[in-house]
Amino acid sequence: MYKDDEKTAKLKGLLFSYTYIEDEIEGINQEICNLGEVINAQRDVKVPDLTGAPKGNEICDTVYQSVEKILTTYSHEVAKLENRLGKAFRKRNLINALISMLDETERKIIELKYFKKYKMWMIESSVNYARAQIYRYHDAAFTKMLEVYNENNNT
Repeated sequence: MYKDDEKTAKLKGLLFSYTYIEDEIEGINQEICNLGEVINAQRDVKVPDLTGAPKGNEICDTVYQSVEKILTTYSHEVAKLENRLGKAFRKRNLINALISMLDETERKIIELKYFKKYKMWMIESSVNYARAQIYRYHDAAFTKMLEVYNENNNT
């Protein structure tokens, strides 16, 4: 049996966050796409020659400089989003690796409890096992995952 310590709490938190990680990945991808569209729109800005001011690439230098600042800002924002996306993928990949090492029944119980947030009575009716048996499967699965999690997170 595993003891309830900081690593156990972190693993439980990681497992409970799985559905949120999936949503975060989707949301970040959408933000990156939106920023990409804005960047492309900014690159296409053309200003008519009203002042006779010097131009660079058909854009007044002051406007061109402003557009360049905007593009730089958006590029930094995309880099931050890509960093967040990388972290989310690493978490998801770790969870998938932990889940993949379980047998079918253990995996089902862990997925129902942590990913779908089922209560114990809901798990009982889904897998048709007694509560005590479900706890045994859960504890065996959690112990396996905790060993691998502790090996990968020796901090």
